[in-house]
Amino acid sequence: MPGPPSQGLLPGMEGTELAELARAAEQRGDRKGAARLWEKLSSQHPDDPDPPYRIGALFHELGLYVSALPYFQSAVRRGANSAEPQLRIAHCLVSMGRPEDALAIYRQLLDQTPVPATISAYLFALILTPGQSADFVAAEHRRLAALLETAPPAPRAASAGGLKHVGLVSGHLGSEHPIAQLIEPALERISRSGLKLTVYATRPPGPAQADRIRRYGGVESIHGLNDTDAAARIAAQGPDLLVDLIGHTSGARPGIFARRPAPRQAGFLGYTFTSGAPFMDAIIADPHVCPPQEESLYAERVIRLPACFTVFRPPPGMPEERSKVARDNLVFGSLNNAAKLNLPTIRLWARVVSGVADAHLLLKSRAFAEPANRARIAGLFDAAGLDPARLDFEGHSSFSQGMARYRGVDIALDPLVYNGCTTTAHALWMGTPVVSLPGRAFYARMGVSLLTAADRPEWIAADEDDYVRIARSLAADRGALRAEQQRLLTSLEASPLCDLNAYADSLSDAFRRAAALPA
Repeated sequence: MPGPPSQGLLPGMEGTELAELARAAEQRGDRKGAARLWEKLSSQHPDDPDPPYRIGALFHELGLYVSALPYFQSAVRRGANSAEPQLRIAHCLVSMGRPEDALAIYRQLLDQTPVPATISAYLFALILTPGQSADFVAAEHRRLAALLETAPPAPRAASAGGLKHVGLVSGHLGSEHPIAQLIEPALERISRSGLKLTVYATRPPGPAQADRIRRYGGVESIHGLNDTDAAARIAAQGPDLLVDLIGHTSGARPGIFARRPAPRQAGFLGYTFTSGAPFMDAIIADPHVCPPQEESLYAERVIRLPACFTVFRPPPGMPEERSKVARDNLVFGSLNNAAKLNLPTIRLWARVVSGVADAHLLLKSRAFAEPANRARIAGLFDAAGLDPARLDFEGHSSFSQGMARYRGVDIALDPLVYNGCTTTAHALWMGTPVVSLPGRAFYARMGVSLLTAADRPEWIAADEDDYVRIARSLAADRGALRAEQQRLLTSLEASPLCDLNAYADSLSDAFRRAAALPA
């Protein structure tokens, strides 16, 4: 449901009866009814930018990005005196798998007013865009993070006697979001050691979400507070270490950290690269995603967990039945967000699938609910040499339904540029081999870390030719593949990737090391 319009976006419309009715329909969750009312307002007030913006926001939040674009574009043409419609256009392009087109918009907005929301959106789009060197991406993070600096209050000393209180800034803990799935089991273990945990929720947590958080810590909503007030509220509660679980992803709040509400601040898990910021002291990683020779990419001091930067325990909703469904043909698959489906990945996957005579490729993501986006992606595969008839597209479904789809996927393919993370863990848990090719930066090396922790380094490719070789070799002997899938089902739980106790101990130690960093 769209939030209130940006300041000044709706001159003269706030009091109209139709606008009130439309907003009421939004509050009830009646998106179709709200869209009809906003359409009527749009025709009655052809110069007002707000009605098309509202319709675009409704489509955007439903994951109908292609449908949303013309409405946001209409709001811009009608002279919206806010950057919000342009930001939404760029956000839609990223979600559709067109981050390179979004970059031009973000850069234009940054040239006008480099506000934190635009900075973070640009940086996130940059790490999704192929052809950007890791050194350039790191330099852009440092350049723009410098604009976020503010005059912080005098630094508060850490608690006497070491780390006692860790704050976690997130909008997703307590939910089904991937970040919550990955970290909450460890937080529950850590909380039993006596370490105080407080979640500073950037989105208002519902009762069920708050109850889930309270299993391991306190919850304090900072939704609706500006950066200064949010930082003051956090500082008043005295965390020794403040952990950013958002980074430059959607809902980013770097301005809070720029005000230094805690003596030490660390990035972890939510954003898999440097923040670029001088006010962030540490990034928690591992030897695979951040090998020593790549430390120069990071503005923070790197604190490495000994095995993998994450752990996996099956969350509620994972299917109990994990065996593969019998079929005549082989299915490669990716359930990664469409934002990661770039041209180098399409060309590589086309090579893989075209070399296996009866194979299909399943692509499942929210963005594929729209025929126009499916047609665009199919055209790119066609140009890369794969018959579009061998592509199977699926849109969004419930979490449990999505996980059940792995029963029909024989081999999962990890995207280039920005690897899968939770998606890879899900695939492995469901007995599906994953083939991955690493790059240089954290976000391009998650497959290495997860596969190493799963005791499956043989699925890590040295180059694109090796990626094709590994995938086709797995597909060549169906009997051997079935045996490999079964071994994965029985062995993964004993691997370091699923060792929750060891991971919780190492993460707790990483928090203590981050809190103890010298100034």
